[in-house]
Amino acid sequence: MNTPEIQKTGFLQKYSYLIFGTYNVKHFRDNISFDLVQGTCFFIRLNGVVYLISAKHVLTPWDPDRNIKRANYPDTLSVRLMDVEGTYNYVPIDIKAIKDTITGDSYFNDPDVFVIRFDDTAGYVINSIEKFIRPFKYDYGDKLAMWGYPLKYHTITHDNFTLFKIQNSSLTTGTFHASSINLSKINYLMKRDDPRQKFGCSGSPVFLKSNEQPDWVFGGVFIKSDIANSDMDSAYRLSVIVRSKFVCIKLPNWHE
Repeated sequence: MNTPEIQKTGFLQKYSYLIFGTYNVKHFRDNISFDLVQGTCFFIRLNGVVYLISAKHVLTPWDPDRNIKRANYPDTLSVRLMDVEGTYNYVPIDIKAIKDTITGDSYFNDPDVFVIRFDDTAGYVINSIEKFIRPFKYDYGDKLAMWGYPLKYHTITHDNFTLFKIQNSSLTTGTFHASSINLSKINYLMKRDDPRQKFGCSGSPVFLKSNEQPDWVFGGVFIKSDIANSDMDSAYRLSVIVRSKFVCIKLPNWHE
């Protein structure tokens, strides 16, 4: 799909942020290796407070596919923010207490979304999406767009870690396809316009443009790159998005 509406989505790019963490760090002489958690996150301001939002499986060790807590996970994640002078900063988020206490369920029973209060905002440019949160009705063919950080580096080394940290987000487009599997009311399916893998985009804010409305609205959170379907050799893939309602109700004192 290459409509004028989809082409004009560059202004949405600033709302998606890179988030990552490292663990199992190993040193051998002059070499270093480690495992990496990578995702995308975004911000919402509510009643003067800033909240960071991403997929639950990014911000915590909960695995909604296997319905278990992963044994190995970082104690700290870093979100990439730009300061007022235009320099990248990597702000640490301590998730150890969350990591130790997290529980959950499968992604079609428990929204794969997690919200953290984010107080460390001084001096940083925080682009938040609350102005896009408006009532709307999902319908087949609604246009969808998101900016995220698909996995580019399958092996992270000392040499390419800097390139990883300064990477740019990329655009994914598609349409509302159907309600998700298992008759879930929590999720819906996005029919993507390209077949490329989107691992690393989990937690991206998804924006929706209804056929009946002129403006983009907040459509939910990207949580799963591909699900099995009967036409996997086609030019598109189906991804899972958490509906915006189930994101907003996780915000403290949220009122529709």
